[in-house]
Amino acid sequence: MILLLSKESDESTNNVIDWLEYYKADYTRCNGDKFDLNDFFFQISNNHIDKVSNLPVSPKDINVVWYRRWGNMSGLSSIDDEDLDNEFCVSINNHLKHEKTKLSHSFFSLFGHSFWLSKPDLYSSDDKFLYLKTAKSVGINIPETYILNSKSKLHEILISGKKLITKSMSNAHRIRYNNQTYIPYTEEITLEDLDKLEAKFMVSLFQEKIEKQYEIRTFFLKDSFYSMAIFSQNDNQTKVDFRKYNFSKPNRTVPYILPEELRVKLKILMKKLDINTGSIDLIKSKQGNYYFLEINPIGQFGMTSIPCNYHLDKKIAEFLISKNN
Repeated sequence: MILLLSKESDESTNNVIDWLEYYKADYTRCNGDKFDLNDFFFQISNNHIDKVSNLPVSPKDINVVWYRRWGNMSGLSSIDDEDLDNEFCVSINNHLKHEKTKLSHSFFSLFGHSFWLSKPDLYSSDDKFLYLKTAKSVGINIPETYILNSKSKLHEILISGKKLITKSMSNAHRIRYNNQTYIPYTEEITLEDLDKLEAKFMVSLFQEKIEKQYEIRTFFLKDSFYSMAIFSQNDNQTKVDFRKYNFSKPNRTVPYILPEELRVKLKILMKKLDINTGSIDLIKSKQGNYYFLEINPIGQFGMTSIPCNYHLDKKIAEFLISKNN
Protein backbone atom coordinates (compact mmCIF):
# COMPACT_ATOMS: atom_id res chain seq x y z
CA MET A 1 0.00 0.00 0.00
CA ILE A 2 1.01 3.63 -0.61
CA LEU A 3 0.91 6.11 2.27
CA LEU A 4 0.65 9.84 1.53
CA LEU A 5 1.81 12.10 4.36
CA SER A 6 0.46 15.58 3.76
CA LYS A 7 -1.75 18.43 4.97
CA GLU A 8 -5.47 18.64 4.36
CA SER A 9 -5.24 21.75 2.17
CA ASP A 10 -2.37 20.61 -0.08
CA GLU A 11 -3.65 20.76 -3.66
CA SER A 12 -0.66 18.91 -5.12
CA THR A 13 -1.50 15.87 -2.98
CA ASN A 14 -5.10 16.03 -4.19
CA ASN A 15 -3.93 16.07 -7.81
CA VAL A 16 -1.74 13.01 -7.33
CA ILE A 17 -4.61 11.23 -5.59
CA ASP A 18 -6.81 11.85 -8.64
CA TRP A 19 -4.37 9.74 -10.65
CA LEU A 20 -4.08 7.10 -7.92
CA GLU A 21 -7.86 6.81 -8.05
CA TYR A 22 -7.78 6.61 -11.85
CA TYR A 23 -5.28 3.74 -11.70
CA LYS A 24 -7.24 2.11 -8.83
CA ALA A 25 -4.08 2.13 -6.70
CA ASP A 26 -4.03 0.88 -3.12
CA TYR A 27 -3.32 3.97 -1.01
CA THR A 28 -4.19 5.82 2.18
CA ARG A 29 -3.60 9.40 3.26
CA CYS A 30 -2.62 10.81 6.64
CA ASN A 31 -2.68 14.57 7.20
CA GLY A 32 -0.42 15.89 9.94
CA ASP A 33 -2.69 18.84 10.70
CA LYS A 34 -5.57 16.38 11.25
CA PHE A 35 -3.56 13.87 13.27
CA ASP A 36 -5.65 14.11 16.45
CA LEU A 37 -3.66 13.82 19.68
CA ASN A 38 -6.81 14.08 21.77
CA ASP A 39 -7.56 10.46 20.90
CA PHE A 40 -4.19 8.80 20.34
CA PHE A 41 -3.22 5.18 20.82
CA PHE A 42 0.07 3.57 19.87
CA GLN A 43 0.97 0.03 20.90
CA ILE A 44 4.13 -2.01 20.40
CA SER A 45 4.39 -5.50 21.81
CA ASN A 46 7.21 -7.97 21.30
CA ASN A 47 8.76 -5.63 18.71
CA HIS A 48 5.65 -5.86 16.57
CA ILE A 49 3.38 -2.91 15.84
CA ASP A 50 -0.12 -3.86 16.85
CA LYS A 51 -2.06 -0.67 16.38
CA VAL A 52 -1.70 3.04 15.63
CA SER A 53 -4.71 5.32 15.88
CA ASN A 54 -5.31 7.82 13.06
CA LEU A 55 -4.02 5.22 10.57
CA PRO A 56 -6.60 2.88 9.02
CA VAL A 57 -4.07 0.15 8.15
CA SER A 58 -1.18 -1.61 9.84
CA PRO A 59 2.23 0.04 9.27
CA LYS A 60 3.63 -3.28 8.06
CA ASP A 61 1.30 -3.09 5.06
CA ILE A 62 2.83 0.19 3.86
CA ASN A 63 5.33 -0.39 1.05
CA VAL A 64 5.76 3.19 -0.17
CA VAL A 65 5.60 6.55 1.62
CA TRP A 66 5.40 9.92 -0.11
CA TYR A 67 6.30 12.70 2.32
CA ARG A 68 4.65 15.76 0.85
CA ARG A 69 3.76 17.89 3.88
CA TRP A 70 2.96 17.29 7.54
CA GLY A 71 2.21 20.39 9.63
CA ASN A 72 1.42 20.44 13.34
CA MET A 73 -0.48 17.63 14.97
CA SER A 74 -3.75 18.93 16.38
CA GLY A 75 -4.77 18.83 20.03
CA LEU A 76 -2.85 19.07 23.32
CA SER A 77 -0.75 21.83 21.82
CA SER A 78 -0.25 24.45 24.51
CA ILE A 79 -1.26 25.94 27.83
CA ASP A 80 -2.34 29.54 28.32
CA ASP A 81 -3.42 30.26 31.88
CA GLU A 82 -3.41 33.77 33.34
CA ASP A 83 -3.02 32.29 36.82
CA LEU A 84 0.27 30.63 35.91
CA ASP A 85 3.69 32.23 35.68
CA ASN A 86 4.45 33.32 32.09
CA GLU A 87 7.95 31.85 32.14
CA PHE A 88 6.50 28.53 33.26
CA CYS A 89 3.93 28.58 30.42
CA VAL A 90 6.61 29.35 27.83
CA SER A 91 8.90 26.57 29.05
CA ILE A 92 6.07 24.02 29.19
CA ASN A 93 4.85 24.99 25.71
CA ASN A 94 8.38 24.63 24.34
CA HIS A 95 8.56 21.19 25.95
CA LEU A 96 5.20 20.17 24.44
CA LYS A 97 6.33 21.40 21.01
CA HIS A 98 9.47 19.23 21.20
CA GLU A 99 7.43 16.26 22.40
CA LYS A 100 5.09 16.58 19.40
CA THR A 101 8.09 16.78 17.07
CA LYS A 102 9.49 13.59 18.60
CA LEU A 103 6.09 11.95 18.31
CA SER A 104 6.03 12.78 14.59
CA HIS A 105 9.49 11.24 14.17
CA SER A 106 8.38 8.15 16.10
CA PHE A 107 5.38 7.83 13.81
CA PHE A 108 7.58 8.16 10.71
CA SER A 109 9.97 5.51 12.05
CA LEU A 110 7.17 2.92 11.80
CA PHE A 111 7.75 2.92 8.05
CA GLY A 112 11.50 2.34 8.07
CA HIS A 113 10.93 -0.77 5.95
CA SER A 114 9.16 1.26 3.25
CA PHE A 115 10.47 3.11 0.20
CA TRP A 116 10.29 6.88 0.82
CA LEU A 117 9.81 9.48 -1.87
CA SER A 118 11.23 12.53 -0.09
CA LYS A 119 11.98 12.30 3.62
CA PRO A 120 10.86 14.42 6.61
CA ASP A 121 14.39 14.86 7.94
CA LEU A 122 15.40 16.58 4.68
CA TYR A 123 12.71 19.20 5.18
CA SER A 124 13.54 19.83 8.85
CA SER A 125 17.32 19.94 8.24
CA ASP A 126 17.19 21.93 4.98
CA ASP A 127 20.72 23.39 4.79
CA LYS A 128 21.45 25.86 1.99
CA PHE A 129 25.12 26.12 2.96
CA LEU A 130 25.54 22.32 2.81
CA TYR A 131 23.82 22.23 -0.58
CA LEU A 132 26.13 24.96 -1.90
CA LYS A 133 29.29 23.29 -0.59
CA THR A 134 28.25 19.93 -2.05
CA ALA A 135 27.36 21.49 -5.41
CA LYS A 136 30.80 23.12 -5.52
CA SER A 137 32.44 19.78 -4.66
CA VAL A 138 30.89 18.12 -7.75
CA GLY A 139 31.96 20.91 -10.09
CA ILE A 140 28.82 23.05 -10.30
CA ASN A 141 29.23 26.84 -10.24
CA ILE A 142 27.82 28.64 -7.19
CA PRO A 143 27.58 32.34 -6.36
CA GLU A 144 30.25 33.54 -3.93
CA THR A 145 28.57 33.15 -0.55
CA TYR A 146 29.08 34.81 2.84
CA ILE A 147 27.50 34.21 6.23
CA LEU A 148 28.24 37.15 8.53
CA ASN A 149 26.84 39.64 11.02
CA SER A 150 29.30 42.54 10.78
CA LYS A 151 28.37 45.85 9.16
CA SER A 152 32.06 46.68 8.61
CA LYS A 153 32.70 43.34 6.89
CA LEU A 154 29.66 43.82 4.69
CA HIS A 155 30.87 47.33 3.82
CA GLU A 156 34.29 45.92 2.92
CA ILE A 157 32.75 43.44 0.47
CA LEU A 158 30.48 46.04 -1.15
CA ILE A 159 33.19 48.68 -1.67
CA SER A 160 35.32 46.03 -3.40
CA GLY A 161 32.82 46.29 -6.25
CA LYS A 162 30.78 43.14 -5.59
CA LYS A 163 27.01 43.28 -5.89
CA LEU A 164 25.23 41.30 -3.18
CA ILE A 165 21.83 39.84 -2.42
CA THR A 166 20.60 38.50 0.92
CA LYS A 167 18.08 35.77 1.68
CA SER A 168 16.96 33.51 4.47
CA MET A 169 19.28 30.67 5.51
CA SER A 170 16.29 28.44 6.24
CA ASN A 171 12.93 27.81 4.59
CA ALA A 172 11.30 31.21 4.21
CA HIS A 173 8.42 31.23 6.70
CA ARG A 174 5.62 33.74 6.40
CA ILE A 175 5.43 36.30 9.20
CA ARG A 176 2.08 37.54 10.53
CA TYR A 177 1.89 41.04 12.00
CA ASN A 178 -1.16 43.28 12.50
CA ASN A 179 -3.30 40.94 10.38
CA GLN A 180 -0.83 41.24 7.50
CA THR A 181 1.35 38.51 5.99
CA TYR A 182 4.99 39.24 5.19
CA ILE A 183 7.29 37.01 3.13
CA PRO A 184 11.12 37.13 3.43
CA TYR A 185 12.09 37.61 -0.21
CA THR A 186 15.56 37.70 -1.73
CA GLU A 187 16.70 41.32 -1.79
CA GLU A 188 19.67 43.23 -3.17
CA ILE A 189 21.88 44.92 -0.57
CA THR A 190 23.59 48.21 -1.44
CA LEU A 191 25.87 50.65 0.37
CA GLU A 192 22.83 52.82 1.05
CA ASP A 193 21.20 49.97 2.95
CA LEU A 194 24.10 49.88 5.44
CA ASP A 195 22.81 53.08 7.08
CA LYS A 196 19.84 51.08 8.37
CA LEU A 197 22.04 48.44 10.05
CA GLU A 198 23.59 48.25 13.49
CA ALA A 199 27.30 47.49 13.82
CA LYS A 200 26.31 43.88 14.60
CA PHE A 201 23.12 42.25 13.34
CA MET A 202 21.60 38.78 13.16
CA VAL A 203 23.92 36.39 11.30
CA SER A 204 22.70 36.45 7.71
CA LEU A 205 23.40 34.88 4.33
CA PHE A 206 24.71 37.06 1.50
CA GLN A 207 25.57 36.03 -2.04
CA GLU A 208 27.17 37.53 -5.09
CA LYS A 209 24.44 38.88 -7.36
CA ILE A 210 24.62 37.03 -10.68
CA GLU A 211 23.53 39.07 -13.69
CA LYS A 212 21.25 36.58 -15.36
CA GLN A 213 19.75 35.74 -18.71
CA TYR A 214 17.00 33.83 -16.93
CA GLU A 215 16.27 31.62 -13.94
CA ILE A 216 15.61 27.89 -14.13
CA ARG A 217 13.35 25.85 -11.85
CA THR A 218 13.81 22.11 -12.39
CA PHE A 219 11.85 19.34 -10.71
CA PHE A 220 13.84 16.15 -10.12
CA LEU A 221 12.12 12.74 -10.06
CA LYS A 222 13.39 9.26 -10.80
CA ASP A 223 16.71 10.52 -12.27
CA SER A 224 14.81 12.82 -14.64
CA PHE A 225 14.73 16.61 -14.79
CA TYR A 226 11.64 18.61 -15.71
CA SER A 227 12.88 22.15 -16.20
CA MET A 228 11.37 25.55 -16.85
CA ALA A 229 13.12 28.80 -17.80
CA ILE A 230 11.71 31.89 -16.08
CA PHE A 231 12.38 35.23 -17.77
CA SER A 232 12.14 37.16 -14.52
CA GLN A 233 14.87 39.67 -15.36
CA ASN A 234 12.56 41.44 -17.85
CA ASP A 235 10.42 42.85 -15.01
CA ASN A 236 11.77 45.15 -12.29
CA GLN A 237 9.33 43.61 -9.82
CA THR A 238 10.68 40.06 -10.28
CA LYS A 239 14.25 40.46 -11.49
CA VAL A 240 15.80 39.83 -8.05
CA ASP A 241 13.21 37.32 -6.81
CA PHE A 242 10.67 35.83 -9.24
CA ARG A 243 8.40 34.99 -6.28
CA LYS A 244 7.39 38.67 -6.24
CA TYR A 245 4.85 37.61 -8.84
CA ASN A 246 3.48 40.20 -11.21
CA PHE A 247 -0.04 38.86 -11.62
CA SER A 248 -1.06 41.54 -14.11
CA LYS A 249 1.91 40.77 -16.38
CA PRO A 250 3.36 37.35 -15.45
CA ASN A 251 6.90 36.31 -16.32
CA ARG A 252 7.26 34.35 -19.53
CA THR A 253 8.03 30.68 -18.77
CA VAL A 254 8.99 27.92 -21.22
CA PRO A 255 10.05 24.25 -21.05
CA TYR A 256 13.82 23.92 -20.87
CA ILE A 257 16.38 21.14 -21.41
CA LEU A 258 19.46 21.30 -19.20
CA PRO A 259 22.84 20.47 -20.79
CA GLU A 260 23.86 16.83 -20.37
CA GLU A 261 27.02 17.73 -18.42
CA LEU A 262 24.99 19.72 -15.89
CA ARG A 263 22.37 16.96 -15.57
CA VAL A 264 25.11 14.44 -14.75
CA LYS A 265 26.56 16.71 -12.05
CA LEU A 266 23.11 17.41 -10.58
CA LYS A 267 22.40 13.67 -10.35
CA ILE A 268 25.67 13.21 -8.46
CA LEU A 269 24.71 16.11 -6.18
CA MET A 270 21.28 14.66 -5.39
CA LYS A 271 22.80 11.24 -4.71
CA LYS A 272 25.39 12.72 -2.36
CA LEU A 273 22.64 14.55 -0.47
CA ASP A 274 20.36 11.47 -0.50
CA ILE A 275 17.53 13.48 -2.09
CA ASN A 276 15.40 11.49 -4.55
CA THR A 277 13.01 14.28 -5.50
CA GLY A 278 12.74 18.02 -5.14
CA SER A 279 12.98 21.37 -6.90
CA ILE A 280 16.35 22.83 -7.88
CA ASP A 281 16.87 26.53 -8.55
CA LEU A 282 19.52 27.61 -11.07
CA ILE A 283 20.56 30.74 -12.94
CA LYS A 284 22.03 31.07 -16.41
CA SER A 285 24.26 34.15 -16.38
CA LYS A 286 24.65 36.71 -19.13
CA GLN A 287 28.05 35.11 -19.78
CA GLY A 288 26.35 31.76 -20.45
CA ASN A 289 27.38 29.99 -17.22
CA TYR A 290 25.01 27.97 -15.05
CA TYR A 291 24.91 28.65 -11.30
CA PHE A 292 23.34 26.48 -8.62
CA LEU A 293 21.30 28.38 -6.02
CA GLU A 294 19.45 25.94 -3.78
CA ILE A 295 17.25 22.85 -3.44
CA ASN A 296 13.77 22.55 -2.00
CA PRO A 297 13.67 18.84 -1.01
CA ILE A 298 9.86 18.88 -0.88
CA GLY A 299 9.49 20.91 -4.04
CA GLN A 300 6.59 22.80 -5.55
CA PHE A 301 6.08 20.99 -8.85
CA GLY A 302 2.76 22.49 -9.94
CA MET A 303 4.35 25.78 -10.97
CA THR A 304 6.64 23.86 -13.36
CA SER A 305 4.24 21.14 -14.41
CA ILE A 306 1.25 23.23 -15.49
CA PRO A 307 2.85 25.83 -17.80
CA CYS A 308 5.20 23.24 -19.34
CA ASN A 309 2.61 20.44 -19.69
CA TYR A 310 4.81 17.97 -17.83
CA HIS A 311 1.85 16.31 -16.01
CA LEU A 312 4.05 15.72 -12.97
CA ASP A 313 1.13 14.71 -10.74
CA LYS A 314 0.52 11.79 -13.13
CA LYS A 315 4.24 10.90 -13.21
CA ILE A 316 4.48 10.96 -9.40
CA ALA A 317 1.42 8.71 -9.07
CA GLU A 318 2.85 6.27 -11.61
CA PHE A 319 6.21 6.27 -9.81
CA LEU A 320 4.56 5.53 -6.44
CA ILE A 321 2.55 2.71 -8.01
CA SER A 322 5.65 1.20 -9.64
CA LYS A 323 7.45 1.18 -6.27
CA ASN A 324 4.41 -0.33 -4.55
CA ASN A 325 4.33 -3.13 -7.12
